[in-house]
Amino acid sequence: ALLLALGFLIMARGGASIFGGQFGEQAARAQFLAEAGIQDALIKIARDKNASTTYTLADTTWTIDIEIATGSPRIVTATSTVTLGLGIVRRTIRANVTIDADGKITNITKSNL
Repeated sequence: ALLLALGFLIMARGGASIFGGQFGEQAARAQFLAEAGIQDALIKIARDKNASTTYTLADTTWTIDIEIATGSPRIVTATSTVTLGLGIVRRTIRANVTIDADGKITNITKSNL
């Protein structure tokens, strides 16, 4: 009985490691996608210094909701949602973007929310 209980304990801990690894992969993917959303918005701002919009990029297992707000500094927010086997993981990044009079991006500070 002791060996059987020990076997179940080992199996349970091993299964938790597998699920934890999958969650870690989803979290890393969500972080990467939020960063990609910020980069996409920066390209839009570089092309048009007055860009102000909300839009979504999506595929079958993820979405990125991006908002470019007016003001100085410009505030860009990207929220990614990854949906895979274990559930949903979200990551949000906010970037303060400073633009000079010529429309050149001069400073970017990012933070995870």
